[in-house]
Amino acid sequence: MDRELILELERCSVRALPPAETVQLGDWLVALGRGSLMRLNSCSTFGESPRRSMFERIEAVERRYDTRTRPTRFRLTELDRHLDDRLESRGYEGSTEVVVMTGPVGGATSGNVAVASAAGPTWLDRYVEWGGHDEMRRLELGESLGAQTLDMAAFSSPAAIGVAVRDSTWVGLFNLIVDPGQRRSGHGRELTSATLAWAARRGAEWAYLQVVAINSQAISMYSALGFTEVYRYHYRTGVR
Repeated sequence: MDRELILELERCSVRALPPAETVQLGDWLVALGRGSLMRLNSCSTFGESPRRSMFERIEAVERRYDTRTRPTRFRLTELDRHLDDRLESRGYEGSTEVVVMTGPVGGATSGNVAVASAAGPTWLDRYVEWGGHDEMRRLELGESLGAQTLDMAAFSSPAAIGVAVRDSTWVGLFNLIVDPGQRRSGHGRELTSATLAWAARRGAEWAYLQVVAINSQAISMYSALGFTEVYRYHYRTGVR
């Protein structure tokens, strides 16, 4: 386990999609969004799990979410095993694991893939339609991407969309979605390759991405592009 790499990628990931509001509790960062996207409405611990004050810290986080009448949620990596056990004992429900993979940048550009500096209405329309999301999720993601101050680009082809956020030598790939009626036809790989080519031109050296562990097809595609698993994370959500 490479603790420093995990922490670096966790921090990059948080910066890549900024929530509407954050509260710092020690090293813990409480993200307070509109309540739709898990990553924008969860507490990231960055591997800090102080045993002597853990219950007090958990209760402080719970109070923050209670003021929004929303369930408390934590984002946990393998660095948070002790906290994970404590949350489970408090009745917090776990989620499906998400695999974080890293790989090299550099790929082939494509005339089918358009690049824009922002995720416009058409991109967000496809995000909702192809991803099966609701309008609140569209609004929350659109606000987050619109507030981004890092080097960002939105990618789209007739059958796929995605976002890339460069943070120094890292680039994060997010929200790769393929039109359900055109999946397994190479569109996701084409868009990913074009994104990695863009990242290389912008000065990135390595890429990271996150994929649900049960999505074996996507994991196989990323593996074929040179990506390997580094760690996993999951969420624990309190029952209101």
